[in-house]
Amino acid sequence: MSKSLGLFCMVIFVLASCNNSLGQVSTPQTPTNPPTAPLTLDQLRNYPYLAPQYNRVAPLKDGKNETGSGADIFSVFLQSEVAFGDLNGDGVEDAAVLLAENGGGTGVFFSLIAVLNENGAPMQATMEFIDDRPRIDFLTITDG
Repeated sequence: MSKSLGLFCMVIFVLASCNNSLGQVSTPQTPTNPPTAPLTLDQLRNYPYLAPQYNRVAPLKDGKNETGSGADIFSVFLQSEVAFGDLNGDGVEDAAVLLAENGGGTGVFFSLIAVLNENGAPMQATMEFIDDRPRIDFLTITDG
């Protein structure tokens, strides 16, 4: 009988340690992820974009990258039109930017670039060629 009483006391002790108060079973706490920092204009102006028309990486500094000279010049400029909004449905604000490229000729080729927010850091996702020297007044992201 003392073995049964000892076993019973051990079961009561184990059950009591699983309860946080008066019969309420404690549930494990899931860690909450800190909110992702929004992308900043400074991050977008200092990012190494893949310039799609020339298929070259252009690390921007203050929104521009220029290498070479004369007919061998290669320049990439981030335009002032920038839009912020959630592009991929993850609840985090991403960005859309316009990139202008020139390879030494008269053409200035504009592309729309989607930039995703990956844990507070920009990541170029997809791009779409727009035109040679288009007139663009503004960008906006609506409904993703």
